Order: sequence, then C-alpha cells, then structure tokens
Amino acid sequence: ELRHAGGAVAVAGADAVATGWAITNNRNVTVIANNGTDADWLTKACTILPIKQALKLVAKYPSAEVQIALIKKEKIYFYRSRGFAAYFK
Repeated sequence: ELRHAGGAVAVAGADAVATGWAITNNRNVTVIANNGTDADWLTKACTILPIKQALKLVAKYPSAEVQIALIKKEKIYFYRSRGFAAYFK
C-alpha cells in the first residue's frame, strides 16, 4: 500500500520516453515527489540514465524518491533511493 499525502507519483516503463530512439533496457521507474512536474521529469531521466547516475540524480532532490525495477534474464532487480520504503506499510 502506497502512502503519500499531498504529492505526486509518476511511473514509466522503458517505452515511455519519446525521443525517437529505441530504449534497450527493460526498466520500470517509479518516482514519488512533491509535485507532478518533478515526478514526471525525474521518471523520464531515470528511465534512460544508468542506474547509479539515476540514484545520484534523485538524491539531489530531498522531496523525491525512486524505485527502479530492472528485468534481466527473466529476473527482476530492484534499486531504490534511501527513503523510498518509507512510503509503504
């Protein structure tokens, strides 16, 4: 159960970034932020950045948290910012 009062949640899959270039990773990104604009652009950036860079980017925004689910060889690997788990029961 997601708990977040007064903010925004954006979710994007690997096909959500409209750049004209094909995305070659199987990744789902969820960003929780204080407003929809930040949640939206951070989700798109974290979809295309390498995972370490995506986590560093989100760490620069104290009001944002991220979860990245990466599907590799039929397994799902989760990468989360430090505060992401606080939004779940």
